Amino acid sequence: MPEINLYGQTVGDVVPDWKGAAVLPREELVGQYCRLVPLDADSHVADLFDAYAQAPDDRDWTWLASSRPTSVEAAACWITAKSTDASLVPYAVIEQRSGRAVGLVCFMAIEREHGSVEIGHVTWSPRMKNTVLGTESVWLLLRQAFALGYRRVEWKCDSLNTASRRAAERLGFIFEGRFRQKIVRKGRNRDSDWLSIIDSEWPQRDAALQRWLAADNFDEHGRQRRSMAECFSCEVVNAETVQTQQQGYQQRWQQEHGPVAQTPPAPLADFLAAQPHNPNPVYDTLSSRAGLAALTKANVSALEPMAAIINTEVDTGERRIPVRIYRPTLTTEPKVVVFIHGGGHLSGSVEVYDPIARHLAMATKNTVVAVDYRRAPENPYPAGLCDAKAAIENVWSLLESQHIPYTRQLTLIGDSGGGAFSATLAAALSRELPGLIHRLVLIYPSLDYTLNWPSVQENGSGKLLDESKIRWYFQQYFRNGEDRKQASPLYLPLSQNFPSTLVFSGGLDPLRDEGFAFVARLQAEGISVQHVHFPGMTHAYLMLEDKVPQEAQATYQAIGEFVKK
Repeated sequence: MPEINLYGQTVGDVVPDWKGAAVLPREELVGQYCRLVPLDADSHVADLFDAYAQAPDDRDWTWLASSRPTSVEAAACWITAKSTDASLVPYAVIEQRSGRAVGLVCFMAIEREHGSVEIGHVTWSPRMKNTVLGTESVWLLLRQAFALGYRRVEWKCDSLNTASRRAAERLGFIFEGRFRQKIVRKGRNRDSDWLSIIDSEWPQRDAALQRWLAADNFDEHGRQRRSMAECFSCEVVNAETVQTQQQGYQQRWQQEHGPVAQTPPAPLADFLAAQPHNPNPVYDTLSSRAGLAALTKANVSALEPMAAIINTEVDTGERRIPVRIYRPTLTTEPKVVVFIHGGGHLSGSVEVYDPIARHLAMATKNTVVAVDYRRAPENPYPAGLCDAKAAIENVWSLLESQHIPYTRQLTLIGDSGGGAFSATLAAALSRELPGLIHRLVLIYPSLDYTLNWPSVQENGSGKLLDESKIRWYFQQYFRNGEDRKQASPLYLPLSQNFPSTLVFSGGLDPLRDEGFAFVARLQAEGISVQHVHFPGMTHAYLMLEDKVPQEAQATYQAIGEFVKK
């Protein structure tokens, strides 16, 4: 948030550890329907000249800096100029079905020091009209830019080119303003409209674009089942629907098992009674981190022995993400767990969660990769989420770089805030990379950033995790007024490729109802889900293992059995 400096002036947000965005490499970008290949005159001139020649007139070139090439030689000169321009990263759009070049697009106005880049020189041929190719091409470029650390992607067009502006807004670009008399093009004045997407907006734009591009969104004739507007409007499901589903499921659970909350076992009850109560707490980052570390150290005494533990990094090209790899055995090719720790997106680390990661490795007999993602408030939304996503996407190459044998079957496990990341990424990757995540385990997960559930008030004081602290955590994470409901995994649309899921919840946890709600959502969507609920447990009971050994052991045993299926 903006701050006041020593002169009483309002100044902008600090950008922590900013070193600029990465170089945009001239490399192939691959989608379902097209590939973006670095532009090359020898390889692409014939296809592109032929593709542009399909147009009956030059109306598509009215707003462009160039005119349509009238000969192969002219096309070669035009393409060579773009492919050799050091200020551009130019691509030919290759249709997957035919293998032919059908359009051209570039990264331009590249400002690595500011993290800004423009998508421009957009030159689609008639062969791209009424297809998914243009949308997927822009999505591939957006994904590449944000993955490499760019904070802003721009789209600029002639203010009179309403088709271009509509296309950009359809894809989620936001109109920022009009620059009058910006340039003279083909002897005429051009006022330029500027639009952009920034990094904090990208996760929602990405999810909507993936929903539209998904293979199941098109019938056998290639007609869309849901429009782009519908895909954007369904970014979140109706909260009332989710609440109704949750209430129905919780009633069924109570009828079968009894009350959802009950008195905790004596050691836990004594521990809770001994905790100081402050009706007006003041929180700070360092104390919160130290407190979680101390809680775990004091209450988890067992450390499972590992055959090997490796501290290394996932190199994304733009940043290096610390990870810790736990190997329970060196003699087999085990399956793999990626573990995303909790801590309200602010506390916690692979070091604090070391005992839990060891337990997970021993219970599952899997290699466990624990991710040390960036934390708020130094790195607010969506930095940590992006780190977790990158670690999952690169897990196989990580293991290969460490010469660690593995079986290609991945379980994603997250607790508390790590459960929020895990559920969010399972929803995204089940569409983007179906089959990558085989199973999902959520341990007392945080799933609704709006906190609009009865258990938040019911269990919001004196039961280890107070409502006031949860709200403080979220204030540190969401620093720029983001839509918290849109960011909540509980309300994200779910693909039929969503992995089989195991959810744990505690009756004395403020987040209890969110766990029940997510189970109910999965059941309603026809997705395989199991639910283990402990009525007498608080939030973070695995970090109180010495106080609740039976419940902790039952949790690890259930995870082991679920993963081994």
